[in-house]
Parts: sequence; structure tokens; C-alpha cells
Amino acid sequence: MSRKANGRAQNNIKYLPAQQARMMGIFNYAVTPLTLVVTLNMAAGLQWFFLISGLMQVIQSTVFQNTVFRQRMGLPPMRLGGEPAAPPSNIQWQAPGGAADRVVDTTARVVETTDVADTGLRGAFTGMKKQATEYMDRKRERQAGSNADEYEQRRASEDAAKTYTRGQVNRMTKPKR
Repeated sequence: MSRKANGRAQNNIKYLPAQQARMMGIFNYAVTPLTLVVTLNMAAGLQWFFLISGLMQVIQSTVFQNTVFRQRMGLPPMRLGGEPAAPPSNIQWQAPGGAADRVVDTTARVVETTDVADTGLRGAFTGMKKQATEYMDRKRERQAGSNADEYEQRRASEDAAKTYTRGQVNRMTKPKR
């Protein structure tokens, strides 16, 4: 890691809690050689991807930690050492919409009970098997209907071909006068 990049990483660490900052310091020195070894035999395009995404990450973190940028974007200032931010005092809760928007329909509905709830796990498997069987039966019926349609179309085209062929044969076998 270059001295400048390492300094930037050290700047980022000051915003982390103490324990996380120690781990991050170790992480910076342990992962860099490991990354080099792992990516040594990878395609060049993948290495370019890692390089570009790393540079974009450095740029993004630098921009978002900039106090001028944070002020212009209306972001709160960064807190050192991972201190929690104090909640803003000017926030007040408001109900969404008027009273008419909050009316909820509480009409009771009749719900059919299934054997799944009554018989436990065995009933659940039985219910799933029943639903799967019904689904496959419906699928077979649709398939049978489409197979019948395909058969009718094929049969009609064969009949048309036979009729055409008979007409050709009859013309050839008719004696010429």
C-alpha cells in the first residue's frame, strides 16, 4: 500500500470505534498481500475491475468525509470514534393523512381450516402432496388438450397432402385423348 493510501486509511480509522479501528489497522496490512497472491493468476480484466472499483471507493469515501461536501449536501458532521449522534430536537411525529385515512376494516371473515393445522407435520406433507397431485392433473389435462389440437392439425395437413398427391397421380394416369 502506498504511503498516501495508507495515510488515507489511517484518516478513515479515526471515525471508527476503538476496537474496530484496531482490527481495521491489522486488516489493511494482512489483506493487501493476500489479494496480490490470489489475483496473480486471474484474468487482466478482473484485475482492472478490482483496481477501478478500489479507486472509486477511495474517491467516494474521501468525498463523503469532506466537511465542505457534507455541509453543502445537508449531511451531519462526522463523529470521531464512532460516537452515536444525538437525535435532532426539532423532529415531531405527525399522523399520516386525516382521520378518514386511518379507518381499518375489521369485519370478520370466515376462513376455512385445513387439515394441515389439525394434524401437524404429517398433515402438512399430505396437504402438499394433494396440492401437487391436483396441479399435475390440471397440467396433464391442458397438455392432453394441446396434444389433441396438435394431432388434429397434423391430421388435417396429412389429409390435404394426400388429396393433393391423389390429384397429381390421377393427372398422370389419365389417358391423353
